[in-house]
Amino acid sequence: MELRYTILLAFFLNALWPIWAYASSPNHQIEGYWIPTDASALLAIVKEQQNYVIRIIKVRDVFHNSGDSEYELGSTRRDVHNPDSMLRDRELRGLKIGEKFKFDDGVWTGKIYDPGSGSTYRCEIKVMPDGLLQVRGYIGIPLLGRTVYFHPADRLIKRFDEMVQPLEELNVYVAPEEPSEYL
Repeated sequence: MELRYTILLAFFLNALWPIWAYASSPNHQIEGYWIPTDASALLAIVKEQQNYVIRIIKVRDVFHNSGDSEYELGSTRRDVHNPDSMLRDRELRGLKIGEKFKFDDGVWTGKIYDPGSGSTYRCEIKVMPDGLLQVRGYIGIPLLGRTVYFHPADRLIKRFDEMVQPLEELNVYVAPEEPSEYL
């Protein structure tokens, strides 16, 4: 009887090994959708060839508003600060802002582009114990840089739903209606 349980346990653990190895792989800790702390964009980290890249999927403010006096009101935000004048007409949506990320000794290293300044920096990404990504861009040494945090997009969406639920129950929150055809 004991032998049968031992064989069954060995078979079960052997069957789960690929799932555990996949989940604990560092490649899958950064891959996915992320939102920076300032909620300015939805980003995707995906594998392209042998490295990982970061792309802007959506931006919070797609169009220039009245605060952007140097741009036409309602025009699509573009990569206007790019040092290469030939690239300044690119839309921010779909823009690759991080590239050549490789994993070594607990840290992802690569390059990151800041479309707000037009500058490219060396970058380190660390997966924090709480699941956030600590993203540090720097010139020269990491000590001389700036750190931002990326939150898993699915976690923030879930938290938003949890915040809105009590308001809906109290009839305080009213979901926006579909836009009128006359607006």
